[in-house]
This record gives sequence, structure tokens and C-alpha cells, in this order.
Amino acid sequence: METKEDKPNISELKLLIVEDKNYSQVLIEKYLQKIGFKNFLWADDGESALDLLHKKTPDLILSDRNMPYMNGVELFLKLQLNPKLKDIPFILITGDNSQTNVIKALKVGIRHISSSLSPNKLLGQRSWKF
Repeated sequence: METKEDKPNISELKLLIVEDKNYSQVLIEKYLQKIGFKNFLWADDGESALDLLHKKTPDLILSDRNMPYMNGVELFLKLQLNPKLKDIPFILITGDNSQTNVIKALKVGIRHISSSLSPNKLLGQRSWKF
């Protein structure tokens, strides 16, 4: 049985949000603050996310799928090549949940795909190690 001590204090978790659209960044941050998140790292695309990850390690990565330079799937694949980064929980956020795109993401190993940011999606994964 899960106890209160088993759940992370979300206000202490550090999230890396990889999103190229400014309006989406504002909406995501406001929503996440509303449910209790406070510590954010930001990157505009996969390349800048990788640069940031050489300096700071988040507890969770939320990445848009469609971005210039390096998309969310390509970012995930790069993370898998780095032993220090491959175990960071990763959620791919996409407005396009077509079967083809979901299957592509699953085939490369992405297990968490979301078209929305729900608290259950962010914190409900028992396998995540925060």
C-alpha cells in the first residue's frame, strides 16, 4: 500500500520542459504551478535540452514531439545513449495522437505519451524513481 511518504513532494521536483512555442510554455507553466510544481528548467528544442542536461539533471522531462532542430523522439533517443540521462522519466507531449505517431514513439521505447498534462500522468507512474 502506498503511503504519503512514498509520493514525491512535487514542489521539490525539478522539471525540464522542452517546448518551442512561447504560448505553450506559458500555458504549461501556469498549469503545472497550479498543481504544485515550482522548479522548472526550459529548453526550446532537443538540442538546447541536451546542452542543458550536461549542466543540470531534472527529475522529469516533458518534451513536445514537434520541434525544430531536434524533435522529442530524437531527444529521447539521444538520452538513451547516455547512461547518466537514460533513466530520467520522460513524457512525450503531442497534440497528434495518430496511431502511426504513437506506434513510432512506442517502437523507440517511449512509454509515456500524452496529449494533456494531467497530475495522474505526471505522478501516477509507480516505476518512476524521483
